[in-house]
Amino acid sequence: AAFNLFIIAAVCVVAVAAPKKVADTGVFSITAAASVFAYVWLAYILLVSSPNVIEVWEGAATLAFFPLLVWVAYLADVG
Repeated sequence: AAFNLFIIAAVCVVAVAAPKKVADTGVFSITAAASVFAYVWLAYILLVSSPNVIEVWEGAATLAFFPLLVWVAYLADVG
C-alpha cells in the first residue's frame, strides 16, 4: 500500500507541466495514515490475533476498511 501511494504521488508530480503548490493535503494525509494502519493491522492479525492464520472475521474487517477509507477520504475532499 505504501509503495502504491509512492507511485501515485510520483505519477502526479510527473504529469503536471509546471510545478504547482498543493493547497489541501487532507485526502493525501488520510490515505497515508490508512496505509500505515494497513501494515499495523496486517501485523496484528498475523502475529497477535490468530498467528499465521487469517480468520473469516479478520478478512471481513479488512474488506470493510476499504469502503470506510473511501468514505472518509470523500468527506475530507468535499468538505
